[in-house]
Amino acid sequence: MSSVNSVSAQMYMALEMLKKSGQIQEQTAEKLLEQANKQMKFNITEKLSGSEDGSIDIKA
Repeated sequence: MSSVNSVSAQMYMALEMLKKSGQIQEQTAEKLLEQANKQMKFNITEKLSGSEDGSIDIKA
């Protein structure tokens, strides 16, 4: 896992813990979790495609 994905995953877990403990409002947590999830998906897509345009190009 790249360091960017590792940081994104750690951020996601931290937000989940803050939400469950009530330290941040649920609505705020949901927005931040959605952003973290989108960033992780983008990073994975970029890694798979080998480009920065977001396309997936997997060759067998």
